[in-house]
Amino acid sequence: MTKRTPVPAGTAAVALAAAANTALPAAGDQSSSGPVNQDDQLEQDETANQPSGDVPARVILAFKGFEVNDLFYGDEEEIERLERAGLVDSHEDAVAYVRSLAE
Repeated sequence: MTKRTPVPAGTAAVALAAAANTALPAAGDQSSSGPVNQDDQLEQDETANQPSGDVPARVILAFKGFEVNDLFYGDEEEIERLERAGLVDSHEDAVAYVRSLAE
């Protein structure tokens, strides 16, 4: 019988970030300037990410400074990689849902 090794909490997030080839923020990272209105954040994310790609996707697990229900734009290859890692959902219904939150 194989003996199982305990895994510390948070290891799944590290594995997902590694699979997505992204860096996790350092503990105590204060890069945000405080609370942000979600509507303003959605607009900022849409305009900030637009140049990097044209495929929108709903963020379903926070990464790279994006929070759940943000819109992330990337090229098809990047979106597919992030979907395999379980970080985004590019289905048109998921994208429509995020856009409806801003209304």
